[in-house]
Amino acid sequence: MARTPRIWSPIDIEMIRYFSELREEAGNPSLRALAPQLKLKHTRVGDLFNMQNGTPTLQEFIDLCLGFGKDPADTMRLILNRLEKQGVHFETDASAIADRIADDPGMFNLAANHDENKELEAKTPRD
Repeated sequence: MARTPRIWSPIDIEMIRYFSELREEAGNPSLRALAPQLKLKHTRVGDLFNMQNGTPTLQEFIDLCLGFGKDPADTMRLILNRLEKQGVHFETDASAIADRIADDPGMFNLAANHDENKELEAKTPRD
């Protein structure tokens, strides 16, 4: 069954831009040279810096921070500040998010709950 990958969010993109800047400051080392320092496979390092395939995981973010000698909490604050300067804002107030859900619950429904073929698909044998 094909899976739809997560779309790269503004945070993901800005994070990689930041680490690309750090990579340039470090003399633009090759992906193979960076991989052991970041504790990642060089192919995954390439995926991240090229913003391909899966989005960065929390562990990968932490590995990137530590590999470049940066504190993960400070790095996240820096990335969020950079995004705010670009006009990207995030809701962090739980009650505001709850109010949005209450105002328009249909916007937050799962597609699977409305799939006309869900019963037929549930009976489809798996290989």
